[in-house]
Amino acid sequence: MQTFLNGLTSILSNGVVKQDRTNTGTISEFGRLERYDLRGGKVPAVTTRKISLMHAVKEGLWYISGKTNLKPLIDMGVNFWNPWVKKGTEVWHEYSLAERLDLVLKLKDEAVVAEFKKVFDWCLRSDDGKWFLDSEKGNMTKLLDWLEFRAIPYKKLLDGQLGNVYGHNWRNWEQREIAETEEEFASYIERGFSCEGYMSNQVPPESIRHVMYRNTDQLQDLISTLKSNPSSRRHILTAWNVGLLDDMALPPCHLLLQFNVTDKDLPELAKIIDNSDLTGELSIYMDAIYDAYGEDSERVAANWRTAFDSMTPRGDVIASVQAFCRKHGLATRWLSSLLYMRSNDAPVGKVYNILWYSIMTHMIAQVVGDMEAKEYVHVAADHHIYLDQVDQVNEQLTRTPSETPTRLHLNPNVKDITAFTLDDFAFEGYVGQDPIDYPVAV
Repeated sequence: MQTFLNGLTSILSNGVVKQDRTNTGTISEFGRLERYDLRGGKVPAVTTRKISLMHAVKEGLWYISGKTNLKPLIDMGVNFWNPWVKKGTEVWHEYSLAERLDLVLKLKDEAVVAEFKKVFDWCLRSDDGKWFLDSEKGNMTKLLDWLEFRAIPYKKLLDGQLGNVYGHNWRNWEQREIAETEEEFASYIERGFSCEGYMSNQVPPESIRHVMYRNTDQLQDLISTLKSNPSSRRHILTAWNVGLLDDMALPPCHLLLQFNVTDKDLPELAKIIDNSDLTGELSIYMDAIYDAYGEDSERVAANWRTAFDSMTPRGDVIASVQAFCRKHGLATRWLSSLLYMRSNDAPVGKVYNILWYSIMTHMIAQVVGDMEAKEYVHVAADHHIYLDQVDQVNEQLTRTPSETPTRLHLNPNVKDITAFTLDDFAFEGYVGQDPIDYPVAV
């Protein structure tokens, strides 16, 4: 993950100070491209500070669900989106006094907890978790004032709306058009639109205009076209729905994802066969290799894997090897992805952006079939560090990334992108260093 640290260094070295929407200020570099190797199940997980890998999974599954409310995230312990809840849509739980006192005891600041126990020793908690307040000894007003002074929450967010953000546009892209003639009406119907209503205030009356509506599931369409036309250059998932930007709590930062499919070459196919237990069955297609290479057949037979590297493969040989691999469930294609971000908080948000979209690439490769994830490309337009994050960034840059790659293991039985659950994800090799507390600009 030195690539990630290089990105931070580049901002500090080449960026310019800019004002921003949050009035925090940033050091910003325009235009950053990074590549991350996904082969062999690898995912780019930052190790120079400890992060929650499952946090990325939880947020990603929420995107895939198409939901736009906070409750699914909050129920999974993900509160990152809470500050952006749309005003007037919040659902709150107001804490009782006992619940607020319990929150005090859970604070990480041991000095504050000690202060509470010393000053308010008349607040007693029994073994069964109940609180007893000695009203003769203590001062309730003083206690409530102290809770406010220490900013102990008095309510908790349970739910709220974010508007038509990422998942909504992935799964429910809304489109409305006006059909002014019978021919246009018929054309829209043929393209999957339905008639949502009509505008009757036209003159003359026979010129009624129909309001046509279509709802597109981009994610399922993407998977379908990856299966039916893998060489297409239109494997795109976008969240930048111009007509709904003013309804979103925050316009999408990671706004466009594109996928690319390539065939594995002959040496790559040979390698995956070599790493399997199928080398004893090579005779199934070795005759085709002999026919293709003629006088080189003895060299192929002697060391077929090395020989592939120095030969120009013929189509019939490639087809034969591909058929062998597919028959035995070995992927013959690579799937890569590229994400474009209009704005990227490099030390905080980017950590989870590169992780989630790499995970998602592995998921889609498995769901489509006959594919393995190869590479994730990250493109950040406004690539920045907030001014109140600089000290933390400098601390993180003193640390050395782990040399052990983090690998993802998916439940191989899941073949539907909407069927993944948290239990279907496991990670191997991740060792994060001490956490670094980064502020998040809202």
